[in-house]
Amino acid sequence: MELPLGRSLGASRELVVKGKNLPATAGVPAAQGPAVRGEPRPDAFAVVLGVEEYSKAARVSHARRDAAAFRAFATGVLGVPDDAAHLFYLDDGVTLAELRKAFSPNGWLARRVGPQSDVFVFYAGHGAPSLDGKSAYLVPQDGDPNYAVETGFPIDDMLKALDGSKARSATVWLDACFSGADRESRPLLADARPLSVTVAPVVPPGKVALFSAASGSQVSSAFPAKQHGLFTWFALRGLDGEADADKNGTLTAGELADFLGAQVPREAGAHDREQTPGFRGDRERTLARFRKTR
Repeated sequence: MELPLGRSLGASRELVVKGKNLPATAGVPAAQGPAVRGEPRPDAFAVVLGVEEYSKAARVSHARRDAAAFRAFATGVLGVPDDAAHLFYLDDGVTLAELRKAFSPNGWLARRVGPQSDVFVFYAGHGAPSLDGKSAYLVPQDGDPNYAVETGFPIDDMLKALDGSKARSATVWLDACFSGADRESRPLLADARPLSVTVAPVVPPGKVALFSAASGSQVSSAFPAKQHGLFTWFALRGLDGEADADKNGTLTAGELADFLGAQVPREAGAHDREQTPGFRGDRERTLARFRKTR
C-alpha cells in the first residue's frame, strides 16, 4: 500500500504525557536530538501519534519511541512551534475518540489551521484492511483489527479531512502496514482470516502528500538494533539532512522519498525481509529549510 507526507521542527524540551516524564529526544537517532535545525513555521501544526500497547491486539514494538522521536524532529526540523496549541501529541491513549477529535471536520486541526498553515501527521501503530481489501484503517488503542470497519479509523476519512481543511499543505507519514500482520510478522487477524488480504493503493487528495512504510502484503518491520520502526528510523535520518541529495539546504518530499526508497529495502533485505516504502504527492514540496547544525 502506498500513501503521502509533511514539514518542519523546533526546540526540544521535557514533555509530560499521561503521568510519564520523557525527554523529548527519547528515541531520537542522535542522543542530542536532530543534528540540523529547520526554519521555524509559526503557523505549522503537527499530529504525532504512537500506539504501542493495545487492548485487543499485540503491542507494536518501539511505537512510543517512534512518536517521541518524530515529535522532536517536528519541532526541531519541520519548524512546528513546541506548544500544545500547535502540537497534538499522544504516545498513549490513542483511542478512536482521540482520532476523531484530531481529524473531524470540527476537530482539533480544523479549529486551528489557516491558509498559511502546513500540517504534518505521523502515526506509528497497527493498520488493518477491510476484508474486501478495498479500505485501510488505523487501529486505535481500543480497536480490534478483526473488526477494522467497526472499530478503526478510515485513512480515507483522514486524508479527506486534511484536503478539505483550510491548510495550504498536509504531509503524512504512516509507519503501519495493512497486510494483517504486525512488525514481527505475527498475524493480527483471527486464524480464519486470510493474511494475504491487502489494500489497494491509497491515492491522497491534492494538497496531501503521503509517505507509507510498506507496499502491498509487506510488513512494516521493526528495527530492534535501533529500537525504532525501520521506516521511522530512516525517515528521521532523512529529515536530519541525509536525504538532502544536492546539499542545497532544502529538503524536498521527492528527496526524502528517494532516500527512503533506497535505504529501507536495503536494510530490510539484510534481515531477510521485503519492505518497499511508498510516496504519493508533490515531489517538489519543501519539507525543511535547514538553518544550522549543532
